[in-house]
Amino acid sequence: MDSTLVRLFGWNKAAGHKAIMRMFGRFDMLANERVQAEIYRWFFGKIRALKQVTLDVDSTVITRNGEQEGAARGYNPNRHGRASHHPLLAFVAEARMVANFWLRPGNAHSANNILQFLESTLHHLGDKVVGLLRADSGFFDEAILAVLEGKRIPYIVAARLTQPLQRTIYQATGWWALETGLELTELRYRAAGWETERRLIVVRQSIKRKAAPGKTLSLFADDPDIQGWRYGAFVTTLDLPMVEVWRTYRGRADCENRIKELKADFPVWTPSTCGISGQLKRLLGLPCWRTT
Repeated sequence: MDSTLVRLFGWNKAAGHKAIMRMFGRFDMLANERVQAEIYRWFFGKIRALKQVTLDVDSTVITRNGEQEGAARGYNPNRHGRASHHPLLAFVAEARMVANFWLRPGNAHSANNILQFLESTLHHLGDKVVGLLRADSGFFDEAILAVLEGKRIPYIVAARLTQPLQRTIYQATGWWALETGLELTELRYRAAGWETERRLIVVRQSIKRKAAPGKTLSLFADDPDIQGWRYGAFVTTLDLPMVEVWRTYRGRADCENRIKELKADFPVWTPSTCGISGQLKRLLGLPCWRTT
């Protein structure tokens, strides 16, 4: 009686949903990954006009109120001390579609399993070329940057304002004013443990600007010349002018809209979900639990 499922797969008849769920209930994690990868590759193969993509990688926190599998106490900005999940997601910016989704315990660090996640995501994309990867400061790590450089994937990654980086920014010169209360500078920076210097774009905005993003330099909170600014920094391999690097990274904010859509419109925040569309997951009953 399920005409949608019959048309979707070209069947004459469809089994009852409980029979389908029992079948997929026998799948282990390896089988889940193989099925998910084939569906992703089939999907992105249909978007033939899109040869090169921008990949946005992000994580989010989902508060749990019950005893859901894998929920753990970790960083939770909205409900301190509550159990949560910490999903890792990748989006194709041009298509506004999910490219990968791993559900993880709430105590997982943002960069946990990111290298395996990246390999899985690239496999999902098939013959698509990643022209740019954008990520927040949770992915500001030498191992991640080195892998991206080895694969020749251009990137813009937000930098963590560690104490050594704060000292470097404090000593920076050559600030260029894009407009009143918004200034940029560029420098070469080598963090502890890095094998080489990398290009760093630093942006500071006056606290007088409405909703100025960024953080203050806490090491120099007593300096009156520093108190009035909020700072952000981005490590990149792009050769674009620094203002274009900053503007390009700002486009990553759209992935927050994708996360809101997933939370509000699709049932993707349970241990039995993965990166496939919410409707298809409900039809197939696919389990897709990830651990660190």
